[in-house]
Amino acid sequence: MKVLELLRVDAAEVVVNDQPLEACLANFSLQLRQIKSFLEQRDFVSLGDTLLYETSDTTPSWLACIEAVRQLIA
Repeated sequence: MKVLELLRVDAAEVVVNDQPLEACLANFSLQLRQIKSFLEQRDFVSLGDTLLYETSDTTPSWLACIEAVRQLIA
């Protein structure tokens, strides 16, 4: 988000996988907060479930976000 602000690009205008970039980043942030919470609580069953099932699409989505920003810069 900070890179886009520096480039004066509105993140709401960037679309990744048919959704705004802001939505992708918000989903990613939510998953990171969940992982952090499970680690702090030592809830390794929920952590394992989250890492296995809920974050399975995270890496391709994150790479798509990076590529969308790279295309804006180029």
